[in-house]
Amino acid sequence: MKYKKLIVLFLMTVLLVVIYLCIPQEVNNKTQKGKKEAPKTYKKEELSDNWETEKICISDIKFIRVSEKEIDITWSDQKNPYVDTYYLMRRKPNEDEWKQVGQLQSDHNMQDRELILTDILEEDTVQQYEYRIDVSVTNTKKYKPVEGNSIYASNLLVCIDPGHFSGKNKIVDEDGSSYSEGDATLILAKNLEEKLRLNYGVTCILTRTTGDITLGGYTNNNLDEGHISLRGSYAQKSDLFLSLHTNANQDNANGYATDEQPVSINKTLVFVNKVAYEDKQMLYLANTIGSYLTKVNYDMQVSESDEFQSIETKEEAKSWSDEYNDQLNVPGTVCVRWGEHGDYYGVLRGAAMVNVPGLIIEHGFHTIPEVRKLALTGELLEKWAEADANGIAEGYELMKKEGD
Repeated sequence: MKYKKLIVLFLMTVLLVVIYLCIPQEVNNKTQKGKKEAPKTYKKEELSDNWETEKICISDIKFIRVSEKEIDITWSDQKNPYVDTYYLMRRKPNEDEWKQVGQLQSDHNMQDRELILTDILEEDTVQQYEYRIDVSVTNTKKYKPVEGNSIYASNLLVCIDPGHFSGKNKIVDEDGSSYSEGDATLILAKNLEEKLRLNYGVTCILTRTTGDITLGGYTNNNLDEGHISLRGSYAQKSDLFLSLHTNANQDNANGYATDEQPVSINKTLVFVNKVAYEDKQMLYLANTIGSYLTKVNYDMQVSESDEFQSIETKEEAKSWSDEYNDQLNVPGTVCVRWGEHGDYYGVLRGAAMVNVPGLIIEHGFHTIPEVRKLALTGELLEKWAEADANGIAEGYELMKKEGD
């Protein structure tokens, strides 16, 4: 009986101790839950180990040549919630140092808008720059600003005229394949526009973007037969007018069928209008385009000569004739052809009327079967466009944008 009382007393003592220990802890826990915990703080050097920052950059930038002294740089507002300020940065393509030429405060709203900063150039001479958009961020602990993609942009404006219209100068070969100069020149023009824009930052306008062309209320044949100068005058306020063509010869030239000429007839001809004829830079540009095209034709085995006869003075420009055009084994060159009203060709005359230097580029003879075959694959047209672009870039001393 005595032992039972001791056991009961011991158990009661243990129970009281447990109650004593547990009740204050429970009250303390309830008290802590009612308090707002103090925020954790990190030293600056500890942030990289404890925070994973999101990189913020602007990579979708584009350019618009507004005028000879204004270039717009545009991008979307997708990063607006994270950006405090946008900075327009600029440098010459061959320079290392960037210069800030504009800034835009973010409103932190993303509404699928296009944001714009305009670079005002000090001069209206042809200039080329590399641009990018830098940012400062709203929260440096969460976001890290990094450099985005850059683009080239210039104030050069080129008017491209895809010669003729769809179906014009069509040749159907025995295998059923069909080549049309008017269709080939449109593909060539679009390729050239893309290469100039993406590689050199050059803005282009086209006299037509479809198979048909309408200017001044005149369409296709009605335009070309009586109002073709409208193609050239479309280039008003441009820096350069280019009319893209493939060449032909007289019927049964050189004792061959009209459309079965040998590759030895092939040569690149670059015609200049009166304005370009008086401009040494334009004569040099005509030389560079002709030289690049001649090399393409030779490398593609649709010409037997890799020589283009460049000129140094306007007096050296060749006066075009049917005899020279159809002659075998002679190099291409820079040509002129005058008429009663100045330039013989209406497209060049139209460009001269608005004081724009103009060129007709005869890339090669479509009366050569091998030329037609390669053009229809698209391979030759792609090479021609690249040659045109390279020649223009060299003529204006533009640098090519390499991939980021």
